[in-house]
Amino acid sequence: MLFRSLVKCTWLRTSHLFILKNLVYPHLFKRLLFMGAITRFKAIIITLYLSGNILYIVIPKATRTEISTRAAIMSAINLIPLLCGPRLTLASEMLGISLRTHFGIHKWIGRAAIAEALLHIVISAISEQPFAWTAMNISGVIV
Repeated sequence: MLFRSLVKCTWLRTSHLFILKNLVYPHLFKRLLFMGAITRFKAIIITLYLSGNILYIVIPKATRTEISTRAAIMSAINLIPLLCGPRLTLASEMLGISLRTHFGIHKWIGRAAIAEALLHIVISAISEQPFAWTAMNISGVIV
């Protein structure tokens, strides 16, 4: 019993140190103006987040109109954590997330929301369908 708990404690400590040493702490690049300092872990998380957004918009195979609608929906969904961002600092502190990481995540969510909104605008602008001034479209234009 003692041996098992000792091995388990040693394993957790060494694996935790291995993950910190090889995944969380090392930087991929020097500090870049647009992105700041990016570690391997942040790069993995950002890649997963952005690829999830892209896959939702593109899969299953869709027409331009469906892609435009999905981009608008994802942009609106990404606005929720952006609007709540300053109020979530207490929650991030309680979870052990540093403020630098919290604001970095906030920036990437904003970049994704802007890119999806621009995709929606471009596809809507080049579509050949006439624009109907319905209540839903008017509220979208206002937003």
